[in-house]
Amino acid sequence: YRRREILLVNAALDAIKQRHGIARFGVSSQSGGGPSLAGLLAMRTDIPCAAFSSSLTAFDEREKALREPSRNPPLRQVTPEAYDPIRETANIRPSADRRVFIVGDPNDKLIPLAAQQAYADALKRQGVHVAMTSSTAVGDNHHSLGATGQRAAGWCLDGVSDAEILTRMGK
Repeated sequence: YRRREILLVNAALDAIKQRHGIARFGVSSQSGGGPSLAGLLAMRTDIPCAAFSSSLTAFDEREKALREPSRNPPLRQVTPEAYDPIRETANIRPSADRRVFIVGDPNDKLIPLAAQQAYADALKRQGVHVAMTSSTAVGDNHHSLGATGQRAAGWCLDGVSDAEILTRMGK
């Protein structure tokens, strides 16, 4: 959840881009990968398709939305130099070429849907094109939607409409 991790992933994308001649990326994040993808959106213009699935995109909002108080200290408290995506949305420039998708499970026990919705709303206020839906996640925590996010990024790159992507993600 740190800026240095975002810089590392950014450097990796630069290396992949240079080595393989890739012009644009579709990137997805699951859970704790949310801060990295959010940070990349603030740094790069070659990610036209981004998909957050059950992603940590709002630290404080997550803590507030958890139904039962956690026995663990808040993430911000235990993560030095944390990158909290919702606090950084002003750094993401709106682009007609970028689509962001967010999917979560209403029963997610780790990253509540309300926290993900707060991030979607913050991006929309910034003028970023965002589409959000819910789906049924895999696992006891109703948290694992990684494959759904990966597919959404690919569908986006293939030019599938937002409405169709949301329909597919919802299944």
